[in-house]
Amino acid sequence: MNSPDVSALEITSSQACRVALRGPELIIEAANKAFVRSAGRDGFLGLPGWEAFPELRGQGYLELLDQVYRTKKPFVGLKMPILFQPSKGAPMEEHVTDFIYRPIEDGSGHVTGVFIESYDRTEWARA
Repeated sequence: MNSPDVSALEITSSQACRVALRGPELIIEAANKAFVRSAGRDGFLGLPGWEAFPELRGQGYLELLDQVYRTKKPFVGLKMPILFQPSKGAPMEEHVTDFIYRPIEDGSGHVTGVFIESYDRTEWARA
């Protein structure tokens, strides 16, 4: 079963943070406004995820993306803690997120990337 195409409308029309990564290098190809706001920065399109967000190294998220790309198996994370730098030079902040990483496949069933949809649940988790 092939994954549906990830259209520009699907990426941009949501309150959820949405990102499309392409190729085994997981290059950031597209991101919606919610993601840009959450990231607190821009200029990451065309960069590998690890380069655009080096603070994620060692937290396991980049390894999970690679696993989804290699295995074609989606990954769902619920109430996952993540340390994130909201802007360059800012201190790290801990957030809680729900997310899904799902493979993007071409018409032949080959994985061409990974689609991320995430929701910041930090306020909910603190309540």
